[in-house]
Amino acid sequence: GDRVGMGAAMLSKPDDAAAIIRALKNEVSIPVTAKIRMLKTREETVAFMHTLVAAGVDAIAVHCRHVPQRSSTPAHWDELRHLVQAVPVPVLGNGDVVSRASAEEWQTKSGCAGLMVARGACDNPSCFALDGPSSTPVEMLHAHVRLSCRYEEVFQNMKYLYLRYYNTVVTPGTDFFNDLSIARSRRQLCEVLDSYGASSSSEDAPAGGLPSLVAFYDELVAGRGVKGPMEEAGWGKGAAKHHEYHETMGIFTPEAMAKGSDSAVGDWVGGGSD
Repeated sequence: GDRVGMGAAMLSKPDDAAAIIRALKNEVSIPVTAKIRMLKTREETVAFMHTLVAAGVDAIAVHCRHVPQRSSTPAHWDELRHLVQAVPVPVLGNGDVVSRASAEEWQTKSGCAGLMVARGACDNPSCFALDGPSSTPVEMLHAHVRLSCRYEEVFQNMKYLYLRYYNTVVTPGTDFFNDLSIARSRRQLCEVLDSYGASSSSEDAPAGGLPSLVAFYDELVAGRGVKGPMEEAGWGKGAAKHHEYHETMGIFTPEAMAKGSDSAVGDWVGGGSD
């Protein structure tokens, strides 16, 4: 974002941010909101928020971290209360909201009008249930794999999600994580998950385990009939016919390039990267 002037880069361009808010207010009849990170000082953050308010913003969401900070740094919720009190529009909080308990704690301490959540809901969409999560992370991972295969989700999207968000199951640095990271098809993802017991014998899996993902996948393949192999499914979302990652990587080989595979390269770029 910073390199092309988007995202957090706008924090250093308050006039441009205000111009965007004004332009949107002139064109739409629905509320216009903005999401920001905290600047280096509280005073700078408040000044930026006042600029947005003057431009007509209806609400501001604050990610309670500074620009360089990642999720490994605890969110600075102690600061949000001061920001909530500094502007006349609703302020929402974001950062480390991973359960109903943490949501209630942060909202009570800060007085914010609402909360935004990402990682917690990706790990387990039932994390805000009144009586606690209704599914374990393993069950959620298992269910997501099955649905993604059934509805032909792009393989790279699946792999990114499991490596990035399901860290309570797929722990970075472990053999499980590393083997999953080199999987190059939907079926290989299922094989890795089955081989490490993520679908049948993990500590937080339900009694009796979960059905094999490979068996489920193979049933889907068999059921496709004349529709084509499962490993090529899911790429119809783009303008061109795409193939799975393990096949597509071949377009960069000398043999493929000698054939003038410009269109193939374009297909690969358009399909996203891992």
